[in-house]
Amino acid sequence: MSCLLRNVVARGLRSLASAQAMEPSISKRLWQQSKREAMVCLYHPFVVSIAAGTLDLHSFQRFIAQDSFFLTAFAKAYGLAIERSDDREVKSEICKLQQAVYEELELHSSLMKAWNFDHTPPSPATCAYTDFLLAVAAGKKIESEKTKVPMLTLAAMAPCMRLYAFLGQETRVFSRENHPYRDWISTYSSPGFETAATRLEQLLDRLSEAQETTAAEFQSMQSLYHRAIAYEVSFFDAQEVHGSNAFVPLLESVALKDRNFVLISDFDSTCTVSDSSPVLAELAMAVDPDVRRKWSSLSDEYFRDYSKLLEEVVLRGGREKNEYDYDAIKEALQVLSEFEKQGNAKIDASRVFQGIKIDDIKQAGQNMALQAGCASVLCRLSSKISCQILSVCWSRTFIEAAFSKENITNVPVHSNELENDGNFTTGSLIRRVETPIDKEETMFREILHAPDDKFVIFIGDSLTDLLALLRADIGIVLGTSSSLDRASKAFGVKIVPLFSGLVQQSSRSAWRKEEGVLYRASGWLEIEAFLAGN
Repeated sequence: MSCLLRNVVARGLRSLASAQAMEPSISKRLWQQSKREAMVCLYHPFVVSIAAGTLDLHSFQRFIAQDSFFLTAFAKAYGLAIERSDDREVKSEICKLQQAVYEELELHSSLMKAWNFDHTPPSPATCAYTDFLLAVAAGKKIESEKTKVPMLTLAAMAPCMRLYAFLGQETRVFSRENHPYRDWISTYSSPGFETAATRLEQLLDRLSEAQETTAAEFQSMQSLYHRAIAYEVSFFDAQEVHGSNAFVPLLESVALKDRNFVLISDFDSTCTVSDSSPVLAELAMAVDPDVRRKWSSLSDEYFRDYSKLLEEVVLRGGREKNEYDYDAIKEALQVLSEFEKQGNAKIDASRVFQGIKIDDIKQAGQNMALQAGCASVLCRLSSKISCQILSVCWSRTFIEAAFSKENITNVPVHSNELENDGNFTTGSLIRRVETPIDKEETMFREILHAPDDKFVIFIGDSLTDLLALLRADIGIVLGTSSSLDRASKAFGVKIVPLFSGLVQQSSRSAWRKEEGVLYRASGWLEIEAFLAGN
């Protein structure tokens, strides 16, 4: 059994509490909507090379020169916003923000003098960005009341401040004493810069509330915010990257150009927002109300025995080993695998899945919500590299239906299936992939065949994925799983942030698989930026 009813109920209550929480402010909503672009910038070869300290100095000098043109325009935009505001307190707040830009410009100027580096002309990407910003501040981009121009101007400026605060905070860990770009990282990771970014956002929120922003005006703010952060991506794209191998986008990395990439992903809670098993159980309950009692009994028994086995076999065994040992992990998970098979045998014998319409399974699959960015990654990459799904889900039909709504039809699915006569399920399980051991064996037997010529990226979220994650060239963990995290810690498996791992690899001439190391990503948008870029 891959899911427990009790866990599902708990997740449902958490989701309900989250939904009832206060709606995020306009500035937070706009930033959340721009996460894809933010990740593209973080995983840009230029930013990765800065973090790794491998960027050619001349490339960095040119970047600072271009950034100086932009900051000058930023200060002018603040000045125009001050002129168009009729609120003394708002004027004062914008003046403080403008002063912070002047201080940033002084840093740039001091760097240029120290390098004895002459200013270069602004690039087309820089001009496009600064022209846009000044046009917004002058009220030329969107027709609106004069008093609303400052609000729209701040909407176009906020993404820059928040993006650089985000980049600074993500790269802060690399700011060692002898890092060549320590000053740049320190500036944007500093509490002072975070304060300035927050102050701008709070002022934007305050203006939007005070002026009772209409739906049309919010759409204008969305448009300006999105265009501004798109200009940020273009600004980074225009920078030169010399003297480093950043390994991003990974699939286009020169150092890996001869490798045969294979992307393998788990399904439940990796591709999806929730698990498929309770959805399938609800379909069974609709056919036979008595299934609810059977399902509850089976779930309670599974939860009790699984927790005991996890503690006594896996976690205790790992602590006794006290070091990374793949074979020891596999031996411990072999016990869990036998337990999983026994659980599925009980499901099979109970016939709880008997009599479900195949069309209802397909419809339920199409209604399944996918994680943000998952469909985009599979759509983009499946035409370029081999992408496959490897899951202990009980129904391949369900998985294929979930992807069909996104027109993802060329991604093979390796999973179990509910036996059926073409119209209805019989109640039996066709058991192909039930356990962690099955996942590892299926990965090599059915997907990779000859693994020596493959570069494997495996994406998973649970203890069931651990063996496959460790065997892949890059194992990426999504979300947090208590059992996975505890077992990893017990057996000496390190789970590091994906960006940190990438920066460490980028200081080398070739990607080196690190045994016992997995990488944690915040979601598919981060994975997409890492693998495919903009």
